[in-house]
Amino acid sequence: MAQSNDKKFNAFGLTGLILGVISVFLYQVGVLPILGVVFSGIGLAKFDKERHKHKWMAFVGLGLSAIYCLMYLVSYGHINF
Repeated sequence: MAQSNDKKFNAFGLTGLILGVISVFLYQVGVLPILGVVFSGIGLAKFDKERHKHKWMAFVGLGLSAIYCLMYLVSYGHINF
């Protein structure tokens, strides 16, 4: 069993978190939140609790990216409320 010190970051989850945070400021560039959703989803799918740490990063990245993807669609008139 791997110890806590031997665990690595999940690269896809970390990338999804970074893209999610960038999407907060640059959601007008529609590809950024979409990529954040994709990378966060892959990070959650590939997460292995024996090898990786910080699963929360993928969840936060997915949430931020999904919210700002919706904001992008609303701001450009693709979704009307």
